[in-house]
Parts: sequence; structure tokens; C-alpha cells
Amino acid sequence: LALFRRFNLLKLLIRKANMCTERHCEVLEVVRRCVPKLEESNRKGQNGRICVIGGSYQYTGAPYFAAISALKTGADLSFVICAPEAGQAIKAYSPELIVFPVLTQDAFADVQEEVLSRVDVIIIGPGIGRRAELVPFILRIVCEMARTGMPIVVDADGLNAVMTNLDAIRGLKNIVMTPNATEFDRLFKAEFEGRVIVTEDTLGAVKLLAAKLQNVTIVRKGPTDIISDGIHVLECAEPCSLRRCGGQGDVLSGVLGTFLHWTKRNSELFVESNSGGAQYTPTLVAAYGACRLTRESSRCAFERHRRGMVASDMVREIPQCFARLFPDSQAPSTSSRSGSGGDVKAAILATSGSGLAPACVDVRPQLTFSSIVVIGGQRSHPSQTPFRPKRCSFYSLFLHNLKLSTLRPPRIVIQEEEPTLPVAMDFTEKLPADICRRVFRYVDLKQRTKAERVSKRWREIVLDAAAHDDRSVWLYVIFREGHLSGHDRMTVRVSYDGPIFWDKSIVYVYLCSCHAYERHEKQLISLFKRIANSVHRLCLVSSPVRSPFLTNDFYTFILDIFKNLQILYLRELNLENVATTTVERLATSKTLSRVVVHDCIHYDSLTDYHRLNNRLMLVKGHLRGLEDLLRSKNAYPEDSEDLPISTVQNRPESNISNMINGLTIDSSSPVDAA
Repeated sequence: LALFRRFNLLKLLIRKANMCTERHCEVLEVVRRCVPKLEESNRKGQNGRICVIGGSYQYTGAPYFAAISALKTGADLSFVICAPEAGQAIKAYSPELIVFPVLTQDAFADVQEEVLSRVDVIIIGPGIGRRAELVPFILRIVCEMARTGMPIVVDADGLNAVMTNLDAIRGLKNIVMTPNATEFDRLFKAEFEGRVIVTEDTLGAVKLLAAKLQNVTIVRKGPTDIISDGIHVLECAEPCSLRRCGGQGDVLSGVLGTFLHWTKRNSELFVESNSGGAQYTPTLVAAYGACRLTRESSRCAFERHRRGMVASDMVREIPQCFARLFPDSQAPSTSSRSGSGGDVKAAILATSGSGLAPACVDVRPQLTFSSIVVIGGQRSHPSQTPFRPKRCSFYSLFLHNLKLSTLRPPRIVIQEEEPTLPVAMDFTEKLPADICRRVFRYVDLKQRTKAERVSKRWREIVLDAAAHDDRSVWLYVIFREGHLSGHDRMTVRVSYDGPIFWDKSIVYVYLCSCHAYERHEKQLISLFKRIANSVHRLCLVSSPVRSPFLTNDFYTFILDIFKNLQILYLRELNLENVATTTVERLATSKTLSRVVVHDCIHYDSLTDYHRLNNRLMLVKGHLRGLEDLLRSKNAYPEDSEDLPISTVQNRPESNISNMINGLTIDSSSPVDAA
């Protein structure tokens, strides 16, 4: 009899588990039906305009994670209304966000009509802070906008404000609250204050609280996410990250905001479902879809980064996880923005019609280049408008070229001229393609975790290669002192003492004032001594003489270390602070053959430089930056010219190259020389 009872209990548990699985599959299918199709007729804003109200002096990351997660999920526009002191930081995080730093009583009233009338969903609370004066402001926004029918997500510090007056939100069914375990306990106690209710049934507690608030939807975050609208309860127990880093709840809020807009826009689906027996509200379905996607994103990010996982890693995983959970059922057409077949055909037709072999990577001697150049997945032709191939286009074109190369005889074609090296580098060599990728590996702030992992190993490779290089080595040292400098932002996130790049005969060292210069001193001296015998050319950028770095005279120190220094290239320096003894030391150097001064200030302080005679060259023009070098509009920060190419505006580049390398100076050149 006992065995029979256990068997019946097991059958009941299995039946309940199957019913739960079927119910979750049914809810997930409703979510899939709410996801909008990607069509050419779509307009900007049609798939969602999400507004995040939050952000303070201490917390600038929370509203960013919520807003960017909404975009990564599929919303078209993300607005952020934050405190004035948080505006600049949030704007710097991403150009995709529309930021209004007006989170004060007076300033917000001016933009309330302009902003809130344009959005579809409001997320209030991430990083907003716990200032007492914000409590009535938060309650007023939540109540006023919820009564208009707009979905509202209340999270983080927004919950602390709402729980001071739960009666204000009672009965507003389009509100979704997303408390964690601690916040839920405070909400529960605030609602049932003065009544003794002891329960260890978390599902029942969530359902009870949602019912007491008259069907406000609650998402209790935890090892298992529990979702209830007061009538039904859903559990989302999918595997997720074992990390509990900050920002994960903000990511969920942003994802939830996008799903709320989609479920509200497809409200007819829920009318049909209710008539058929399934009784799911739009907020319940949206919350379940958001929890599934967020947990899947955190799982993938954790598998990739393990203990080093942070919230930004989750954000990067959202698009791929979304594609797996909610695949687009629309068949791709030739005019679709996805797929690569049309691009491959267009590329093949372009090369066939021009009578030239297709462009490819030069991995075999018999493969020829055409004037169509593929760089980083883009193709351009002098007579055609450039287009951007889709995924697999480059690989398909490469395979096609391998096939054609065995059928076609070699043709005499003109190879595309590669851009020349920067001024502070060896002009006799062409710029290798991989140097660009190495630079951007560190510049890209979104990949900073990878850069941190690579930089330690990379630095040893740099130093070993430079120390054993038989050729003349350029040492390119870049100092930055302003907080708006692109390299300041990069080095803070990438490395303790600045990243180092190496390619052929070039060493780059980036330093910035975000770290105290004395922190760099030991590492930089060690680097100087390690490669001193190989360095023949040195470039210094941005005012090292004004900084409390290397208390001895900087140039005297340089000449003491580098006994074989031939060319000294100074850029963006304050020449007023250069000591006379330094000039004398430069003038008496037996190895120094050229001093190049470019784009500096206080040229009138160069009177002492007459001792250098014809070894001094002044360049007052501005050089084009790496943006032109790579022929890409978004290749490098616009406010940086740290890697100029060997072209002076309105001046022939041959003059600059020849003069820097100690060749004959053309007296007709417009560049001043002394």
C-alpha cells in the first residue's frame, strides 16, 4: 500500500511537471507571436520607444544597462532622463541613447510633455537614488502615466518610493514591479503591516501580494524568477549565471520594457487566448519572455567569461540569445536585410563584368588583386557605390575566387595603393593590415575585458620583439592629460600602465593622467632600458615636460638612455617649458640627426634651438588622423590625431617623408625649416 501511494504521488508530480512545461511552452509561443516582424516598411520607433527615468551622481551604469538592453532586445529608441550630474557620463557610454539630464522638479516639468508623450514604455528607478525629495516625484510620474494606459516598470530605488504609498498604485494593472528577494520582503511587510502573516511559500506570497495590489504584476527575481499578476503564477527556472554581479536586474528591466510594448501592441492575441481558455495577461506574458531572455543571456555570458562576467557581457549576448529563443518565421527574400546570397552574386557579377579577378586575401602567389578591395568585410570600387556585404559574403567570395583562380590565367591588374605609415614611423614600409586590427582591439571599450586578458601577454611579446629586432625601432610614447582625451578613457579600462602595441619596427606606449605618472615611471624606465639598443627614433606626444613625471629633465633622461637615438619627433608640446640645458644637450648629441617639432604651442620659445642648425625641422600644419588612414568614418575617435599619416594638408607628402628621414630638404616646400 505504501508503495502504491508513492507511485501515485510520483505520477501526480510527473503530471504536474508536464502541465507546467506545457504551460510555459504555451506562454513562450504567445511571446513569439508578439515579436514584430522585420520588414522594409517598418518605421523608426514602431518597434518601441523606451524611456528610462533614473541615474544619479553615484549610479550612472544602471540607467545605461536598462536603456541599452531595451535597444539590444529590439526597441528602436531609448531615452534616459537622469540627474544633471549623471548626464555627461551616460552620454559617453553610448551614442545610441537620447539623454535628458533634467531629473529635477522644475526642469522635468519643461520636458515632460516633450519626452513622455513620445514614448511607449517607462522604466523608473534604476540608479535614481533614495533622496527624500524624489519620492513624491516618482509616485506622481508612476500614477499619472499608468492611468493613461502606458506600461510602467518599477525597479530598484523606484520600489522604495512606491512602497511608501502602495495605495497609490493599487489596481493599476499595467504596472510591473521587479523586486529582488530583499526588496520583495520589504514590499510584503509594507503591505501587510500590523497583520501577522508567516509563510515559506514564496509562490503563494508573490501571488498574494499581487492580488492585494489588485493585479499589479510582480516579478520576484531570484534563483527561480516568480511572476504573478494576482491570478496566475509562472516560474522561470531556466539555467542562468552563477555570478551575482551588479546590473543584471537593470538588464532585465530594459528587456522587459521592450516586451511590454510588443505585448500591448498585440492585445488582440490575449482576447483570443482568453476566449480559448488560456488566461494570460500582456504583462504576465511580457515578464515571462523577459525573464527567459535575460536568464539565457546571463547563462551564455557566464559560460564565456566565468568569474569575470559582468553585466555588459550579458548585454552583448542578448541579440544571439533572442535569435535562438524567438526565431523570425518570415522567410528571407532577396530584398531582405539579412542573408548573403544577393551580395555574393553582386560581387561576382561586379568582378566578372569588369574583366578583373575578384578581390581576395593574398594567401597564394597565383591569386591576383583587382581594383575592388575588400577591407574588413566591405567592398569598394572606383566606379560603383560602396556596399556592405552581409554575413558570410567575404568567405563566399573568397571560395569563389579560389575556384576562379584555377580556371583563369593571371591578369595584369593595378593593385590598390595601400596607405602609408604615420609620420612618426618608418616611411619605407607599407602599413600592414593587422596593425589596424591590433589598435582597435584596445580602442574598442566594449571589448575591454578581452583587452585586459590579452595586454599582459601582449606586452611581453612587444618587449621581446623590440629587444631582438635588428632594424631601427620607432618608440611612440603618447601622453594625455585631459579627462576628455580618448586615450584616457581607453587606458583606464584596459591596462594599469597603458597598453603597448608592436608591429615590425614600431612600438606604441600609451600613458594618461587618469593614473598618476609616478605609477608609470617604473614600468616605462624598465621598457626604455630593455629596448634602448634598438631604438633609433623616438616620438613624444602631449606635454610630458609639464607633468610631474620623471623629475629629472625629461629629454636629458631620454638621451642618457637611448645612446643610438637619431630622430626625435615632438608633437603637441608646450615649448615654453623646454629648458635651455635640454637644447644644449640636443645640440651636442653626436648621434641625433633630426629634431621634428609639429603642432606645438609657443613656437617663439625656439630661439635657443638655433644651436641645432639644419637638424631642426618645424611642421606647423595639421596631419590627418587614422580615420583617413583606414578610409572609414568610424575608424577612430574624431577628437584624436595620435596616429597621423604621412600627409600634411595642402602639402606634398614626399617633402615630409624625405625631411624626417634626413634626406634632401626641398627649399621650395611651404613647410618651414630652420
